[in-house]
Amino acid sequence: PHAMILAGGHLVCGGDGEIVVRDAEDGSVRWRAPVDGRAEGLAAARGRVYVSTDRGAIHCFVSP
Repeated sequence: PHAMILAGGHLVCGGDGEIVVRDAEDGSVRWRAPVDGRAEGLAAARGRVYVSTDRGAIHCFVSP
């Protein structure tokens, strides 16, 4: 991954064209989502994950 943060017991990993959210304890994939470009900036607040990419896109995902 290009970026990684810990948010509420989950690891949010930013990669090429996607983010992947994994359980911090067992590493299982909880969910994944596509993004426009390489995910380089990550933030989490109030049940949302914000992702910025090298193409200038900013994505906001609501945790399932």
